[in-house]
Amino acid sequence: MTSRFARAAVVCSLIVLLSACNMTVQITTHLNGKGGGTLGLRMVLDKEVRDGLSGSGGGRGITVLEDLFSRLQASNWKVTRSEPSGGLDIQATKAFTDQASFSQAMRDLSGGSPSGSGALGGYSLGYTTTGSFFKSKTEFSGTVDTSAWRQILAATVTKGNQQQAQGLLDSASDNFHFEIHATLPGSVSVRKGDGTVSNGEAIWRPALGSRVEISASASAIKTSSLLLVGLPALLILAGLGWYAIGRRQKPLIAEAPTPADRRRERVTRAPQPVEQLLAIIPDAPAISLENTVIELDAPAPAQPAEPTA
Repeated sequence: MTSRFARAAVVCSLIVLLSACNMTVQITTHLNGKGGGTLGLRMVLDKEVRDGLSGSGGGRGITVLEDLFSRLQASNWKVTRSEPSGGLDIQATKAFTDQASFSQAMRDLSGGSPSGSGALGGYSLGYTTTGSFFKSKTEFSGTVDTSAWRQILAATVTKGNQQQAQGLLDSASDNFHFEIHATLPGSVSVRKGDGTVSNGEAIWRPALGSRVEISASASAIKTSSLLLVGLPALLILAGLGWYAIGRRQKPLIAEAPTPADRRRERVTRAPQPVEQLLAIIPDAPAISLENTVIELDAPAPAQPAEPTA
């Protein structure tokens, strides 16, 4: 079975089934800010879609989907699956370390096609990272092309009528959700495509049968660079502050005198020569004037002179 016939089987089966059923397909890219990340593919089918793909056309639809994830698992993708309420939730993820390994993972996703054309349409995704010592910038961009779905329906269902084929796709868009998710490091903003940002993740939901260019960018501060520069600066400032506080504050406990301090103290306290002489002279005894009568010598009164002859 060629890829074109496989894609036609999937598209025709889905359009017939999705009038009252639900299916979600997500292609997810997580970038970690170091040039690497993970690429993932997730498909969620409710029970009606799964049973319809298994029962119609000899089960070609479900076989194509199962073969896609089996091939990814053989290419070292991590595949997990569950069956909620009889439906099917199957996921595949693969880690990459640089742009080259991301491109290889994209080739795995598209079945080895360099143009990114797979069973679900054409998609080409890529990213670039630039930055300085303190700041990094990430650009995520690509093209999602599901116009081949319209051509397949026109060739197999509507007898070449492109408008009727597009009408079938539009009627199925309420129940079929095709989404591109991109988680970028830092503050994320959508630049191209009708996308939204939720919790740091850019999300696009391109219309079926269209070709859409998407783009998002994000910028982030390198915390490792801030720590490399900021931590030594904080330590220096803390040391200067401690030194300034120590200079102003007196010690609470007196320091023990050094031998040089003792010698200076002895020289300062040594008596001078005059002080030594005064120290030899004994102090005069204290005189108490209590109950003591002091007699003062007063001159005798003058006698009158005797008369002379």
